[in-house]
Amino acid sequence: MISVYGRIALEYGLRISAMQEEWARWAADEVTSAKARKASELARAQHKGQEGQDEEVRPGEGE
Repeated sequence: MISVYGRIALEYGLRISAMQEEWARWAADEVTSAKARKASELARAQHKGQEGQDEEVRPGEGE
């Protein structure tokens, strides 16, 4: 019976490890996606700010 319980315990450990690995990969993807989203939002905001500055300067006025 020890070999049966040993195999059961080993299988449990393998399944728990696989679940933790899957969760860690998912969590890393979530963090990466959130960082990418934030970087994209910042880039858009900076681009909008630069467009606004370009429109304020009229030809012949800034020289």
